[in-house]
Amino acid sequence: MINKVSNDQLAPAEDRPGDDRKKQTTTQFEPRVFSTKYVLGALLMLAILVVTILVLFKDHDLKNVLRYIGGADIRYLLGGVAMMILYQFCIGESIRLLINAFANKRYPLELAHKTSYIGFYFNAITPSSSGGQPMEILYMMKRGVDLSHSTIVFILLAICYNISTLFFAILSLITHFKLVVSSLSFVRYFMIAGFIVTGGLLIGMILLLARPGIVRKLARGLTALGIKLRLVRRPGRFLRRLSEFNKSYTHTSTAMWKKPVLLIKVVSLHLFQVAALYTVPWFVSLALGGNIGSFGEIFSLQAVLHVSSDFFPTPGAVGLTETGFITMFQSVLPANQVMPAMLLTRGINMYGFLVLSAIVTLISFFTASHRLIKNGG
Repeated sequence: MINKVSNDQLAPAEDRPGDDRKKQTTTQFEPRVFSTKYVLGALLMLAILVVTILVLFKDHDLKNVLRYIGGADIRYLLGGVAMMILYQFCIGESIRLLINAFANKRYPLELAHKTSYIGFYFNAITPSSSGGQPMEILYMMKRGVDLSHSTIVFILLAICYNISTLFFAILSLITHFKLVVSSLSFVRYFMIAGFIVTGGLLIGMILLLARPGIVRKLARGLTALGIKLRLVRRPGRFLRRLSEFNKSYTHTSTAMWKKPVLLIKVVSLHLFQVAALYTVPWFVSLALGGNIGSFGEIFSLQAVLHVSSDFFPTPGAVGLTETGFITMFQSVLPANQVMPAMLLTRGINMYGFLVLSAIVTLISFFTASHRLIKNGG
């Protein structure tokens, strides 16, 4: 279908003499941090959170909850924060290792770690964590990273992440089967769906890397549709760039399989990353004191809850994560500590780092745009 593109369509491909290239470069990838869909996503997450908390507080005394939160041991809470810093550090290191390996060029350390926080922010405010990777790729393009390289990097990261979440969830079911099953209640249906969705995505992404031809066919089909619907401006130029992307993507995906040591390092980083995330409730439980479950029990419940809620179609999986926590952790925490534990855990592993990530995102996109303008695109 693409071969039938007319000469008239191809004509705009050449750069026109009067084009302002600098203007095109600096506006084409202008940051969309405050675009309507992201603002609405953040507001939706806040609205769902407020409704969820109001519903949950019907069975809890506010003064008692605040008393427990106020009396929490700050040392253990800082331990939870340290786990989230480790979580983000592992993501940044994975990006750094992969992008430097595939691009055959050393990018600044701060590029990879800023990208990890950008991903956290946009994943948190979009349904099913769907907005992180596109904005991470956008930011890396603004910093000069080739699209085919960043695409391979984030497919690999998603594969490693899904492998890690499935590994810990399955391990948790094996080692603490009775506890997990007895704690699930309504969450069991989301757990089954979570395993199916995560496993399906994992298989699909592995195919995208193992069979680059699938990507080429998808790209060609979508491009032909875009041209037919007049959604692609300057199709000739777009087709040339698509051809370059396909060649680079194929070359990079082929080269990836020749780097087993690199892949082992990235998988290991993701195992540490996910383990750090699942350890946050343990530190929160220690901060609240009392007769709590063992580390393995708390870790296992968090692992199963995460795989059950990660795909949930609300920004930041808000709603299911909070209610699921209250439901499942009643079996390992004192009844009067479950709500404070949920609020502190989500405050550390979601909302606190959401604010931090928003700040890093704003700074990153602003400085990237400034760099483009300063360098003339």
